[in-house]
Amino acid sequence: MSKNTVRTNRLSSAKYCLIKGATLVEIMIALCISILLLSSLISVYLATQSINQMQLALITIMENSTVAFNFLRSDLKTEDEKQIRPYHDAAMKLGSMAFLVDHIKTNEMNYYFIGQTKRKTKQGGSIYALYRLDNKHPKTELVEGVNDMQIQYTILENNQMLNVNEKEIPPGAKIIGISLMLTFTSLNALSLQKSEYMYVSL
Repeated sequence: MSKNTVRTNRLSSAKYCLIKGATLVEIMIALCISILLLSSLISVYLATQSINQMQLALITIMENSTVAFNFLRSDLKTEDEKQIRPYHDAAMKLGSMAFLVDHIKTNEMNYYFIGQTKRKTKQGGSIYALYRLDNKHPKTELVEGVNDMQIQYTILENNQMLNVNEKEIPPGAKIIGISLMLTFTSLNALSLQKSEYMYVSL
């Protein structure tokens, strides 16, 4: 074998090694870029899922609050003669307040309170709801996902309007308004909570 042939073979081998090495580097770079792109896509997907769950939870809460306040407002804003007063029942959620709407002429009394349903969330927690109980029908679940209700009453005393809680209402005081704060909870994985307010002048 001539020296020129040996030299040519060595050059060819060296060239082949260089080409082979460059190809491996390119593959490694391509893999790294692919992993980065895949990680970015997964992050975007998870963020989108989280945003969608948040939006769904907010929509559910807004729908529930609209339904709950429509029920309450329709009873509180009737034109007939009525009385509003605090109410307590063993079925209501401990720590939550309740009230009674007494329609005097029709002898209809509607009780509103927060009670525990028999259903559970996916995480195993209790589901609470806004209930109405009247003197003609058993208690009826109005809206689920209502965890709490806090109430303030507006009374007229000595020609002054005062906002008080149920324990501060003096005997014989006239209640001329009611302020309600309902705490709603979404029933999906986020368990988002949001409080909504309503004031009704009587």
